[in-house]
Amino acid sequence: MGQIYEQTGEYKKAIAVYERLLAKKADLWVGVNNLAFLLADHGATKAELQRALTLAKSAYTVYPEDPGVLDTVGWASYKNGDLKSASDFIGRAYTKAPDSPVINYHWGLLLHKQGKTADAKAKFKKAANAKEAFYGKDEARRLSGNFK
Repeated sequence: MGQIYEQTGEYKKAIAVYERLLAKKADLWVGVNNLAFLLADHGATKAELQRALTLAKSAYTVYPEDPGVLDTVGWASYKNGDLKSASDFIGRAYTKAPDSPVINYHWGLLLHKQGKTADAKAKFKKAANAKEAFYGKDEARRLSGNFK
């Protein structure tokens, strides 16, 4: 149900579903990772962003090589202002899943923040051209200069 809410852009409802799920089964790493990702993307407070990072690191202890988990830890690190950790984790995620539009988008934002605009634009373009819909795709299009 949480994933359905995510796909329809009802992020608060998705967060609530994952919260209820984890209240019953706290060690379900997929739910932990999904909640962490949503909090990193849509968290409004420093506490929510910090919680996203804590949750993401918890999922990482279970699946340290999963590109989605690596990206979530990196994204939560980025949102918490830790660009070094973000670069380490998102870079590893990108190495494992170079065609993932979400990972390309996150990698592009990190590169852009580091002043590597040409590299960032290439990542944004790859993310924007993907068939997959994801939160941030419109921003990837804008940043890539691709308005298809």
